[in-house]
Amino acid sequence: MASHVTMPQFTDTMVSGIVSYWIKSEGDSISLDEPIAVIETDKATMEILSPQDGYLLKILAQEGESIDVGEPIAIIGEPGENIDSMLGEAAESPAKPEQMDETGGSTASRVTKIASPAAKRLASENNIDLDEIEGSGKDGLISAKDVKDYIKKRSESSPVIERQEKEAKEHFPGGHVEDEIISIKGIRAAMFESMTASAKIPQVTTVAQADMTEIALFSKETSVSITSFVVSAVVEALKKFPLINSRIEGDSIRLFKKMNIGVAVSTPNGLVVPVIKDAENKHVIRISKEISDLARKGREGRLSLDDLKERTFTVTNSGVFGSIFFTPRINPPEVAVLGIGKIVEQPVVLNGGIHIRAMMYLCLSYDHRVIDGETAVKFVQEIRMMLESPKEHQIA
Repeated sequence: MASHVTMPQFTDTMVSGIVSYWIKSEGDSISLDEPIAVIETDKATMEILSPQDGYLLKILAQEGESIDVGEPIAIIGEPGENIDSMLGEAAESPAKPEQMDETGGSTASRVTKIASPAAKRLASENNIDLDEIEGSGKDGLISAKDVKDYIKKRSESSPVIERQEKEAKEHFPGGHVEDEIISIKGIRAAMFESMTASAKIPQVTTVAQADMTEIALFSKETSVSITSFVVSAVVEALKKFPLINSRIEGDSIRLFKKMNIGVAVSTPNGLVVPVIKDAENKHVIRISKEISDLARKGREGRLSLDDLKERTFTVTNSGVFGSIFFTPRINPPEVAVLGIGKIVEQPVVLNGGIHIRAMMYLCLSYDHRVIDGETAVKFVQEIRMMLESPKEHQIA
């Protein structure tokens, strides 16, 4: 029996998702739990799985469309099934009561066209009457692509636009360059919301400088990343300062026994923070492999919801982009985040002499409602000491 595939809610903060691309095409055979499309959410890109065996009878959401959670994006069933009523459910809006036009006449004679939810939103955002658009779908269904094509055609044929372009060419021989508009959606929307919440936290940053000379040599010899050594040191430091591995819950503070360390990684769609689960039970080599695997999945758009949840503390490395020093922002509901900068060789006074050492800044931002300055400074110094003597502290 045919059924709708709807936009799932992958995360607690997700209100809509973008259809990045379809893995399956209309008419393809599909098995239960087989990936059919890739969805860009507020935190990552994830695969949507088929809820049943069958065939992909109809794609209702085009690639690039933003669809609200719970709205249909496809229909799966058996070949030959009549899905006309299901198409109507996906596209039609409730009938509006008869209205009077400006001359006092009835508007009931107007034809109300059917359109996809995404098409309706796009038309509303651009102040477009859907009755002016010819739908390319079944029974005249108007898709978001139809609306976009209409907008493009209207702008190309507009005398005002043509005059403006002509004037622009006269004043700017090199050509008129229009501003680019970027929608706040997907991962960008997640960052927007998270940092808005972060701004409400009374946070302070304390900084220490660590001598990474020995760690840098270990990293070259073992191919274990610098970030992995830092995560290993953070785990050991959290054991001594459990208050930093916590979150605020109402009028209480929950101290986590598990140390699930989020590590910010770069993806084509922006930074995401996958999680090293149970890091307190893992050697630095295992941590390095997991970070590498998660970073690769992020670049390929294959991070799962499980890869992103249950984070208790975050480490972010802006040094890979060339930053030496920065003040990271807390990711709510966590109470602290550690930022590390680029390792830079510089002269250092050591045992009465000047030596060239590989130095790196450790920048801890913390929620001052939960963590006081003394605890924060001692925590960072503990990390520094372990990084400067990795064998002694068994993190290498």
